[in-house]
Amino acid sequence: MSTLREPISQRGATNRYAERMPIDLSALIDPAGPAPFRQLAAALRDAIKDGRLEPGEKLPSEAEMMELTGLSRETVRKATAQLTAEGLIVNRQGAPTRVTDS
Repeated sequence: MSTLREPISQRGATNRYAERMPIDLSALIDPAGPAPFRQLAAALRDAIKDGRLEPGEKLPSEAEMMELTGLSRETVRKATAQLTAEGLIVNRQGAPTRVTDS
């Protein structure tokens, strides 16, 4: 089973969060590259470290990231778990995932 689906940008649809997101998640996954969750984590990590995602900023929900990237829920969860373990984001059940303040 593949973890990649066609990203929203290739389906001709729009997503309300895509317009506000400071990085283009729909174009970042390279099927020939490293594991997709590593690519997603790297893109979000880079955006946090270079200030495109600011402290306290809300990240897209899992469903929104799935829609933007074409990735499965499991893949999105692996990426956010990695960033949580690195202390870059705070991911609490029932609350939006946010960039940490430190």
